[in-house]
Amino acid sequence: MAAWSHGERRFRRSPFGWRGGVLASLMGLLFGACGPNDASVDEASVTDSGRIVVRPGDGLIDLLSLSQWAVAPGLALPDALLQTVARGLVMRSPIVPATAWVRVPAGEVPAVWGELMTEQGGGALWRAASPLPSLPLERPHRVFVDGQFQAEWNPGDERPMPSPFVTWDPPHGVLLCVGASPPSRVEFDIAVDPVAELGGLGQVAAPPASRLARHELGSVSRPALLLPPPGSIGFAIDELQAERLEVSLGLLNIGWAITPEGVVHRAQGLSDGATFAVDVITEDGVVTRAWSRFVPAEAVGGDWIDDVVDLTPWRGRNLILRLVSDAGPGANDAFDWCLWGGLRLRGQTTVVPERPHVVLIDIDTLRADRFGAAMPKLAAWAEREAVVFEDARSTAPWTLPATASLMTGLAVHQHGVQLGSQALGEGLASLPERLARIGYETRAVAAGGYLRPAFGFDRGFERFQSVEPTSLDWNAELAHIARRDSERPLFLFLHTYRVHAPYPFDAQHASPGYDGPLAGSDVDHESVIMPFRQGELSLDGADGRYVASLYDGLVTGMDDAVAEFVTNLQRELDGQPVLIVLTSDHGEAFLEHGLLEHGQDLWNELLDVPLVVRFPDGRAARRDDPVSLLDVVPTVLDVVGAKADPTLPGHSLAAPVPADRVRVAFHQESSRMRAAEASGFKLIERVVPGGTGAPVTELYDLARDPGELNDVSADLSERTAQLLKLLEAWQAQHAPPMTGVGSSDLDGDARDQLRALGYLGDG
Repeated sequence: MAAWSHGERRFRRSPFGWRGGVLASLMGLLFGACGPNDASVDEASVTDSGRIVVRPGDGLIDLLSLSQWAVAPGLALPDALLQTVARGLVMRSPIVPATAWVRVPAGEVPAVWGELMTEQGGGALWRAASPLPSLPLERPHRVFVDGQFQAEWNPGDERPMPSPFVTWDPPHGVLLCVGASPPSRVEFDIAVDPVAELGGLGQVAAPPASRLARHELGSVSRPALLLPPPGSIGFAIDELQAERLEVSLGLLNIGWAITPEGVVHRAQGLSDGATFAVDVITEDGVVTRAWSRFVPAEAVGGDWIDDVVDLTPWRGRNLILRLVSDAGPGANDAFDWCLWGGLRLRGQTTVVPERPHVVLIDIDTLRADRFGAAMPKLAAWAEREAVVFEDARSTAPWTLPATASLMTGLAVHQHGVQLGSQALGEGLASLPERLARIGYETRAVAAGGYLRPAFGFDRGFERFQSVEPTSLDWNAELAHIARRDSERPLFLFLHTYRVHAPYPFDAQHASPGYDGPLAGSDVDHESVIMPFRQGELSLDGADGRYVASLYDGLVTGMDDAVAEFVTNLQRELDGQPVLIVLTSDHGEAFLEHGLLEHGQDLWNELLDVPLVVRFPDGRAARRDDPVSLLDVVPTVLDVVGAKADPTLPGHSLAAPVPADRVRVAFHQESSRMRAAEASGFKLIERVVPGGTGAPVTELYDLARDPGELNDVSADLSERTAQLLKLLEAWQAQHAPPMTGVGSSDLDGDARDQLRALGYLGDG
């Protein structure tokens, strides 16, 4: 801690009163287990003498392991609930209403669900999201359908729920029912473990660092300190160099009510608000309330509330910064789950970060052949100061698995995220996590869909904001960069669906003279794309060119926005070194191989992506190395001077890539597919589920047949066998890490957004 002792006397743990007496022992048994201390102290902030010196850009969250309670936080649980918990906890799930059920189209029913329909005598199949993030397999469930108790059921029995209406599909995390219409309400009573249910909300005097967790409020996910009232935590700082403290405040809308039978169920809006404050304690013992803010009940569970604490009167002084959570004016602290996020210190500085800034731009669904004539402004910028890689491939033909590869540097078979019900496993290190460990501030703005926190992409980001698919505000990000006042480098990730279907009609860009069935119309999923996929709409080459022309109109608009952003970026950074990577997750099909949109096969129109790297030295070049999205993470680590990870399969693009490398891609939909490309040839292998024959293999000579129209596997059987052997060896060399795949938990809004983008959201 700090080199002065007065603060140590300040950090005495205060008594808990009655709850700390009789119930302290009880709560210690129920909730005393602390989670892992995953907060790290930036080594640059602690001097050889043990003094804590913070600079503009440093965060208090990084110092949690060195902080101390002034008053340990309360439980924020009313006495009646505490007594019920002490006897054992039965939790009732939220109600699944009739409106939560979605009918599964007949053509999209998996075989196992079809068997269920047959067992139930036919009828329509309906699905709904699970009412709890994860239903504990080992605990019995009392099932209520339309308010009536049906039976007790243990999901671990691997048999249908004993109800004529409802069953549960654990792999997909969805409820299913068969019938003309779904039930009006479904809910469960589950005997649960109080520690598992309440988690960090039930910890009393746990170390501060163990109370740090990610929370999503409104559109922003971030790590935050849970500090229910009464509670306060202090940070001893020497010679404060900052001028202000940025805070982001939140109140979780988590409450529980008790039925007359003693069953606990989730309830909303039970907090009456809370007060947040920051005290400054100087060496002479003077306590000054530097700032306070009351968050009213109406804001509970809403967006984060951002504010700034003015610290200029104490600049250069030794002090303790004390964060205080207290009840609102009514002195009722029940369910006041106070969150402190942000906690970055800011101030004027002329010190340049030791590492370059990193900006990663992902334009979802941008074809590689559009970077050029269709994007002249970005192309001109790249010709001046970036390296354009003309032969880049994705690892998958759709957003979720491809972005997982982009952010982890792992191939699809390694990270394992291949279905819409899956998420990044907790054991996988993502690029923002790697950069945060070496002192980067990490920030992301992503356009929802499959880039939501539910899929794990927020991990490692101090601030991860989800926006509407086409509403990324590039100028707002420039403004944020301009006012950072930080000595730390920035990692900024920007993602947009601006060129993703649906494509609105645009007379300026629509194919001239086209008079086919789509003329003058939007190209959306409901009226064009899905009917075409299901064989209900016939389209020809002219129709495909019309679809492509509307797509190109969106590409032109994207060119304007991104070119302006990258051009102005260095101005806002005052010329500080920056690494910019611009790419896409996959391509798009316009009736090549008879396909429209993406996510259906492994043809190169779906795998070719643009890849442009602006290195800090501003070198400009065009390279035809065989590169991949797998190379982005190794390139960033290399350029910023981070320790290389030899387990990653990609290469740093700061040096030439071997011309004979193997590039792989995977896809799992109606069939399992994998592809390997090396030395100008491409192999595609398809495994049809339930088939009894050998996998189907195809080979394409890309030098003579870049459109992949002529399968030469029969004529070049030795080459086919050789490439298949290379694929097998590559997979064996790059085995999956020893970690499992996570599962996504999507609410109704998330599923609606995925459907609007053409996805069902269930894998």
